Amino acid sequence: MIWGGGLIGYTGKYLVSLDDNGRVAIPAKLRKARPIGVSPKKAVKAYVLAKWLDGCLGLFIESEWIKKFNELQSEHSGMTREGRNFIRKLSTNTYEVVPDTQGRINIPRDLIQEADLKGETLMIGSTTHIEIWNPERFEKLSNANPSLENMLDQLFAKK
Repeated sequence: MIWGGGLIGYTGKYLVSLDDNGRVAIPAKLRKARPIGVSPKKAVKAYVLAKWLDGCLGLFIESEWIKKFNELQSEHSGMTREGRNFIRKLSTNTYEVVPDTQGRINIPRDLIQEADLKGETLMIGSTTHIEIWNPERFEKLSNANPSLENMLDQLFAKK
């Protein structure tokens, strides 16, 4: 099976419902998938949920979060004011979340407000992690970006 199983990481987009208690179900295909190189047989007992880039939330398995955090921290040394502020901002907007038996996670109220989540919520696979979006915000961002072909041209033109 190509979709999931760690062969290509997290992919696809799924509309899910955020309930009044701040719970949202992670779609089964995303729960089964893992980032490339991470065994799909390893059960995920908890995720790291963080305020992420472009107005979304990022949902990571622990090993991917550690990799990402170490990468970000090394680039933004805690020895500078900007580095300390960055680490504080990231850390204070990061939570461990444990799925219940139905695969639902509880999103803290402050993160719900940060991402402007209500009712219908969009989860997208972003290869190494899952992003949680307000669908309208994601649509605006998608429409503001050039086509896939133009993005590739721009990326390769920089090399």
